[in-house]
Amino acid sequence: MSICNVYMNEELAKKYGINSAIILQNFAFWITLNKKNNSNYIDGKFWSFQTLKKLTDKFPFLTQNKIRYAIDKLVFEGILIKGNFNKTKYDRTVWYAFNDDTMLSTIIGDITKNSQMDVG
Repeated sequence: MSICNVYMNEELAKKYGINSAIILQNFAFWITLNKKNNSNYIDGKFWSFQTLKKLTDKFPFLTQNKIRYAIDKLVFEGILIKGNFNKTKYDRTVWYAFNDDTMLSTIIGDITKNSQMDVG
């Protein structure tokens, strides 16, 4: 059994729910890493893609349905936007970016402050 510590912003958890806060933090980490590496920059935004299977593997306490609901809620709320930048038409992997970079900066700033994690 592996141990994985999960961090979430308390204010985001209150506003959007615990599952959505966990997913937001995950996308914030990967999008910031992509920004640092100057990868997946499309249409003026840095993007990340992860399948529901990969997210379920990372967060085994969340089902695919809970993850899908959390992501759909964040898209509906206008926090995340969806895109499709796959090279093949049959690839249905969904890409995600933050609609507002201010939210991304807030999450990363909070993570860095609280965990001394170097992501920037």
